[in-house]
Order: sequence, then C-alpha cells, then structure tokens
Amino acid sequence: MRPTRHESFEGLFRENYAAVRAYALRRASREAAQDVVAETFLVAWRRLDDVPADALPWLYAVARRVLANQRRSANRGAALERRLAGAATPRGAPDPGDTLGDNELMRLALARLPEHSREALMLVAWQEPIACGGVAVFPDDIIVADADGVIVLPSALAAEVAAAGLEQERLDEWQMEQIKRGVSLSALAPMPKDK
Repeated sequence: MRPTRHESFEGLFRENYAAVRAYALRRASREAAQDVVAETFLVAWRRLDDVPADALPWLYAVARRVLANQRRSANRGAALERRLAGAATPRGAPDPGDTLGDNELMRLALARLPEHSREALMLVAWQEPIACGGVAVFPDDIIVADADGVIVLPSALAAEVAAAGLEQERLDEWQMEQIKRGVSLSALAPMPKDK
C-alpha cells in the first residue's frame, strides 16, 4: 500500500529536518534559521509531488533560495530605514571599497565560478568529519574540484584564499596588458605594487 501524502511528508521531514536545520544554522542566525527551515518544509509540502527520491539536495536548494529571499528582504528593509532616517554618507567617510569584509571577498570569488560549481560549494552539508582520499574533511570545509584534481580548503582560510585569488587575477590581467603592449616576460616580474 502506498503511503498517504501526510505519511510521505512526515517521512521526508523526519529524515531531513536535522540536515536542513544544520544547513540553515551555518548560514543564518538561530531565529532566521528557524524561519528558513519552516519555509523550506512548507515549500516541500506544497510541492511534495515534485520532491525527488533523494530529497536532501532538493531541500538544500529550496533553503538556499529562502535564505537569498531573506537577505534581499533584509537589505530592502535596511535601505528603507536609511532613507527614512535621512542617512547619508558623511564627508570624509571611508570608501566602502577599502573595507571589503571576508563575506564580500567570498561573494566575489564565488561569483567567478560556474553555476554548478557554486551550487556544489553552497550545498556541502555533512556535520561530521570524513576521510576523503586520506584527507580529513571537516564540517564547513570547502571542496573545489576540476579536471586537474581536488582541494579541501578549511573555511577559516577561505577569505584569505579568495583574496589571494582575486589578487592573482589582477596580476594576470596586468601582465596580459603589458604583453599586449610588447613588454617582455622577463620585465614583468615582479609587478609594481601600485598596479
């Protein structure tokens, strides 16, 4: 006998609640995470017939979109508060570009990845360390893979690595400009700090 809609949903919820909650808690405050989990399972209930047999990746994708909607809503609210308060950037205030935080660096680095790679990075969900090819992979580690291999990046180093990658990209662009102008490769190392 086939399970009823309620039984199917209860099984889906029991099997995936902890993982979806952990995913949300890693990305939002406790209060916001509760809302994310509730809305994620509300979507699952409404679209129960669309939920695949391996539901967890689908639920993560829903939770990711719920989180994005929350962030957009919070940003709109903050912008409205600033407008209503008449907040303007005071004279002599630092250039926001000079104070990019770790989160912004990560967003910039992630934006340069293909969509499927971004999805894979954002959907990492295990809660226990695992061994992968003899390497310990801990919760929140970032795994990056391509045809040349795989690296495991501790999340504590992610901002530093993203900043180094962005700096390397800047260096590569500068070197290409110089080569196009006819400068020899030997004259390009090292790049002047002001470039």
